[in-house]
Amino acid sequence: MNFFEEYNRILNSKSNKIKKQQKQANSAIWISLTATVIEVIVFNMFFIKLNIIISIIAGIMLFLLLYTVLVLIIILSGTNIIKDIDEKEELGKKYYKDVCEVLLQEHGYSNINTQKISIQDKEVGLMSGDQYKELIVGITCDQFRYNKIRYYHVQVYKDADGYETREEKTSFMGFEIFIPYNTGIGQTVRIIPSIMKNNQEKVYTVMSSGKLDEEKHIDIEDIEFNENFEVYSKDAHSAYYFLNSKRIEYLKQLRKSSLISVAVNKDGLYIATNRNTKLLEPPEVNEKEDISKERFEKEFSEFERFIGEYKKIIEL
Repeated sequence: MNFFEEYNRILNSKSNKIKKQQKQANSAIWISLTATVIEVIVFNMFFIKLNIIISIIAGIMLFLLLYTVLVLIIILSGTNIIKDIDEKEELGKKYYKDVCEVLLQEHGYSNINTQKISIQDKEVGLMSGDQYKELIVGITCDQFRYNKIRYYHVQVYKDADGYETREEKTSFMGFEIFIPYNTGIGQTVRIIPSIMKNNQEKVYTVMSSGKLDEEKHIDIEDIEFNENFEVYSKDAHSAYYFLNSKRIEYLKQLRKSSLISVAVNKDGLYIATNRNTKLLEPPEVNEKEDISKERFEKEFSEFERFIGEYKKIIEL
């Protein structure tokens, strides 16, 4: 069963499930009302005859019956949620195999892998990360590597009674891109967001490893650039070689729309940006969703424009 067949199967199943849940809800309401009426009649009947103990027992039994029905409905709903998660994961796999890989092949990309292989961001000094990392989208081919990722940490709160509540705090949601290219750079050059320009302290921290061992802080003769970026490298010549006037202007332009962190070495260009848009992600399952090939072609064109914006850095 391919993506389109699986999508329609889940859509039909979801539609039937909604009808079933509505029927269960209606049944629960009628059971509740009936139990309440019976409880009132029984209670009054025995109470009038001064048989208070029997009326109380009858009331408790009716309450337990109602409670059991409601628990069963909740359990069935929980089972449906687990099934929904499994179906969504399976649909996602089929989407990447039957839609994304096909489109990439049709547009001339080679050695395609959609198994969510992570970019080695910390190793190249592109990102410093956070407590946890969630890889949402991962696509690799000869021409690029593309990840949508979320970094987050867990915040623990305690109330007055000492009970703990855990909450996930997202510190970064965005994209990492690697574009292989013979840069001619001798030493790694890192261009990171300037903390002077940003109030987003946590995002800045995630997107920057700061100054690494043996690196030098490189001053660029452009005031606006220095306000937005900090440049580090072990070799100043490599930094000046890469940051020609056209690249400086283009990076300033990109910075106006989002934070961007760049690392360039002999292997190519690494980019992280906190732009948060939906590209090459499986569609939601609902009747209004368009799953035509034209829709996916349009989305893929938007994705290529997105990659092209960052590929332009090495073309300047």
